Amino acid sequence: MRIAGILSAGTALLLWGAPACSAEAPVCPKTGGVELGQKRPEAFEMMAHEVTADQVFHHAPKDRGYTVDVTFSSAKPDAAIVALHYVFKPAQGLLDGILARYGEPTVVAKEPGAALWNIAACGVQLRYKMQEVPGVTPPQPLQEEMWLDPIPSSKAAPKATPKAKAKSKSKPKAG
Repeated sequence: MRIAGILSAGTALLLWGAPACSAEAPVCPKTGGVELGQKRPEAFEMMAHEVTADQVFHHAPKDRGYTVDVTFSSAKPDAAIVALHYVFKPAQGLLDGILARYGEPTVVAKEPGAALWNIAACGVQLRYKMQEVPGVTPPQPLQEEMWLDPIPSSKAAPKATPKAKAKSKSKPKAG
C-alpha cells in the first residue's frame, strides 16, 4: 500500500512514490521538501519562511496536519539540518506507508511502542510512534510522531539528495 492513499491531500509527505525495488536505493524520507543534511537557506525556502538563526525551528505549515521541529547543526547561516521531529495530529496512517517503503523495522526500539528503521543508503534512522495526545482529558484521537536522525553509529552526516544538492549549488551564497 502506498502512503499517498492514506494521507490527506494537504499532507505533502514524500515518503511515497513508486514502490521500493530491492535493486534500487530506497527513497530517503523527507516531508515538505525538508530533509537531513539540507542547508539552512534551502530548508527555509522549502518551508516558505524567512531565514532565522534558530538552532531549533518549530514549523507549523498552514492547512497541513503536522508540525515539525527542524534542528540545525549550529546557528551559522550555512548550518545543515541534523534532526527532524514531526507530530501528526490527528494520526494520518503513516505506518502503512513506512512499512511499504522500508519493510519491517530494522532495529529494536528501546522505547515502548516505537519502531525504528536504519535506512543505510540515506544515513538516516527513522523512528515512529503512535499514541494518544498526551496531557489531554478526555483522551483525544491518536497522534503520530516521526523522528529523522543520523544513524547513531554513522560518523558521516546524512547528505541531501542529489536534486537538493544541485539546487543549493546553483544559488549564490549570501554574504
